[in-house]
Amino acid sequence: MGWIAFVLAVALVVYGSWRVWREWILPARHLDRLVRAINARETPATFLIGERGRMRQIGLGFEEVFLRDRELQTQAQKREFGVQAITGAMADGLVVSDGERRIRLANRAFREMFEVDGLTNESSLLEIIRDAGVERLLSESLTRGETQRGAMTLPGAENRQLEVLVEPIKNDHAQVNGAVVLFRDVTGVRQTETMRRDFVANVSHELRTPLSILRGYLETLLENPKQPPAELLRIFEVMERHSNRLTLLVDDVLSLARLEDSGASLDLTTVRPANFLRGMMRDWEKKFASKRLAVELDAADDLPLLQADEGRLQEVIYNLLDNAVKYSEPGGRIIVGATPHDEQLCFSVSDSGSGIPARDLPRIFERFYRADKSRQSERGGTGLGLSIVKHIAQLHGGRVEAESETGRGTTVRVFLPRHETAVR
Repeated sequence: MGWIAFVLAVALVVYGSWRVWREWILPARHLDRLVRAINARETPATFLIGERGRMRQIGLGFEEVFLRDRELQTQAQKREFGVQAITGAMADGLVVSDGERRIRLANRAFREMFEVDGLTNESSLLEIIRDAGVERLLSESLTRGETQRGAMTLPGAENRQLEVLVEPIKNDHAQVNGAVVLFRDVTGVRQTETMRRDFVANVSHELRTPLSILRGYLETLLENPKQPPAELLRIFEVMERHSNRLTLLVDDVLSLARLEDSGASLDLTTVRPANFLRGMMRDWEKKFASKRLAVELDAADDLPLLQADEGRLQEVIYNLLDNAVKYSEPGGRIIVGATPHDEQLCFSVSDSGSGIPARDLPRIFERFYRADKSRQSERGGTGLGLSIVKHIAQLHGGRVEAESETGRGTTVRVFLPRHETAVR
């Protein structure tokens, strides 16, 4: 009987150990692997732990939690992708700041604009942009719960102008808990506005002088129409000269407006550079002779053919020759040339005139800009010629450049593509 009791006891111990192993120890190991896999964001091989019992319920509970977490992750990724897609596609810099002025979100444009390498959870807007004005706008928006607008200049050589908009973020209870700050680069807009104002001011100035002269002489004739014949002739000659100046100004303004129009186009034809320049020089023979100018053509007959708008090209050479004659002293020299340059053809007009000071050279292609302001009325012209030259070159897909030395003359070069012409 003793042996039987011993065997039964051993059997009970073995059975109990087996039950503990099966229902607790082995499931616990499975549960441990399950938790590790979930923590590592991996999908477990199975959520089943044993066939029944408490551990199985825990495993099924983990499965439900895992699937719910996976669903939340998917939704969060979709929302994050949407936010990144929207903010990443924005050309404006965007920052989301919390109520403590810490940056919580910054798009790519903002990082590039302010050259931001990395952001931490403690990075503040003032720390990144270092502009007290923007910090004040943010503070007022967070305090008052109102939209704030301002401006700042981006540090650096480009002197970029930024428009700043701060929009408060409010919760369901109308409490401000953050703000969206938008940085918009308005440098181009400001430059365009400045150019427009300068253009209007310059046109008004150019019109005022001849109109005042015409009006003055008309009043003289109305008050005393019985002028001596010689005086009448002088008055009419002056009026004709200034009326011609008005006509030239209007023509140049209209020509420049057509060139700057987004719908501007070219009437392309085949141009033989040497023959084209010879024809232009024949048209200018009388003007060359009037100032006893020696003129030289530097263009080989075997230059590549050029696809260009011949009428526009004539306008280019006309303006360059007009400047060369105007600023050359009597007995001077002018060289008209055409040479191949890489995949382009370079037209150039050089004179031996007074030249352009180095400080003025970068601006000579601006509208109405004149380097020789002291002799403006004597030289005549509208101040639009070189601007027209630049726009025609750009319309062909080319560019312009100028080289000058005071007292030794000026060379203006126009580079046009020889093959595929880039037309807007």
